[in-house]
Amino acid sequence: MIRPLLGPVLFVVLGVALGVGLNDFREAVAPAHDMERLRFQRMLDHADKVRALAAGSSHSLAIDFKGVEVPGYHVWSLGQDFFELETQLRWLLPRLPALEVVLMDISWGSFHRDNGACTDPERGMARRKFYATSPGYGRIAGDAGEWFKGVMTSQLVTEDHWRDVFFTLIDKLQGKTRGQPQYRDMLHPDGRIMGMTPGRPKTNEWLADEARHVSLPRHERLQANMLENNPHIEEQAMACFGRILDLIEERGLRLVVYIPPLHPAYIEGFDAETRDATLRNMQHFVDTRGVEFYDFSQDKAFIHHPEFFSNSDHLSAEGALRFSRARIRPLLKE
Repeated sequence: MIRPLLGPVLFVVLGVALGVGLNDFREAVAPAHDMERLRFQRMLDHADKVRALAAGSSHSLAIDFKGVEVPGYHVWSLGQDFFELETQLRWLLPRLPALEVVLMDISWGSFHRDNGACTDPERGMARRKFYATSPGYGRIAGDAGEWFKGVMTSQLVTEDHWRDVFFTLIDKLQGKTRGQPQYRDMLHPDGRIMGMTPGRPKTNEWLADEARHVSLPRHERLQANMLENNPHIEEQAMACFGRILDLIEERGLRLVVYIPPLHPAYIEGFDAETRDATLRNMQHFVDTRGVEFYDFSQDKAFIHHPEFFSNSDHLSAEGALRFSRARIRPLLKE
């Protein structure tokens, strides 16, 4: 009776042992997503000094805390949606005792974004990576599959297909160092990852070409894909934004929602219906919840200066510093 079960049981035990062994081996040699983990560990190590959070998507690169003159930290991720932001804030806020203000960027497409509904190759792994790189976030409703893949298998099935482990071992054989020191060098003290910080300023011609052939087509393609798989994103995002407001209010924090400056070529080419829907939704929250919202997307002090942009919808390092000094710092001093 027992003997027929020995084979399957032994197979499962050996499989689990192999998985645990491979996981421990990778962690010892080249931990998966180590840079993102270190990013949040640094924030938690100085949690009693963090008074401001830059949260949302990569448009938060418009915030330079040197210009804001408030001790702050960047916690956004690339293309992050409201559902991920809610989950992130639910975990982070109780761990930041000195926090006073959340600076949340939004884009014109924020209410039409759901990474969990995306099957486009460029963004299809975003939700899974969100779970894989998190320091302990909960699960978004309806996300059991992506949560399992991200949290439970991130050490065995990774985007780099174990290349980091292989090259780290080769470097060690050659007497080179790799891994943690590199990650520390690439992390800015305020949480920005140096490889994701704004690049050098561009010309108007370059920015217009980038808007027409890169940023606008990409955003339109991703939005169409998400809406095809989930036609109810806007309604769900509205409800989610309301829950984010509840989280902020429960902790007595100030929330500043803003749209950073955009290049004229991006402004002209963006879908007007999507833009108007986002502005209409934000006005609803201004009227019903008293949300502090600022639309700097067409701020003339910035949009006609190509040197302030790294691409058509992101400010350069110089643009971010000037924007933070001229627009965000005065708000926080009010």
